[in-house]
Amino acid sequence: MNNKKLNILYLKIAIAFILSFNFVSAQTKESVFQQLKEKLSSLEQVSFNYQSIDNSALKGKIIATKDNKYKLIFNDRLIISDGKSIWNYNAEEKQVLISNFSSKSSFQLQTIFFEVINHTVPEELKEVTNSKSGKYWSLTLQSQKNKSDKFVLYLNPENLDIMQIIFTYENITGNYKIFNFKVNPKISNSEFIFRIPKGTEQIDLR
Repeated sequence: MNNKKLNILYLKIAIAFILSFNFVSAQTKESVFQQLKEKLSSLEQVSFNYQSIDNSALKGKIIATKDNKYKLIFNDRLIISDGKSIWNYNAEEKQVLISNFSSKSSFQLQTIFFEVINHTVPEELKEVTNSKSGKYWSLTLQSQKNKSDKFVLYLNPENLDIMQIIFTYENITGNYKIFNFKVNPKISNSEFIFRIPKGTEQIDLR
């Protein structure tokens, strides 16, 4: 490669770097928060995998809809809600606990995406560099309803995918990595129907 072509290549790399730097610099906590809200504004259904940072054994998958239906799979436990009742099934003990659904006592991770983000304001935006994950944004959100409720979202700057969540919400704390986050995937209603396995003890609290 001759010097002229090499100089042109360097120039293109420099321009790309400057444009990328200006894009990141131009972002504010308000603009990133607004983009995230727009991304989630049409959210009716969601699915994602999660893993606790504090407890590596606590990991699984969530499938959920905005109308309080969800399926939570982790370890040997399965929790399903059809929006009216909740089935909490323990495969090892061959036991299922059935109770009425209550929005006030049924916080799950998906609640953050469906509801909480609409009642928060951006507090801080930082660019973080990690040797494994590269560069990402850390967006801190403060609840408008309760000053003690706070959320820190680690976002992919390219598409605003949520990579990790740290939160304090209604005296519940959590720190989770998020994988395979999908907005409005196709979900059959059959996902939220619990079929009681033969020989399972049923404890119905409804």
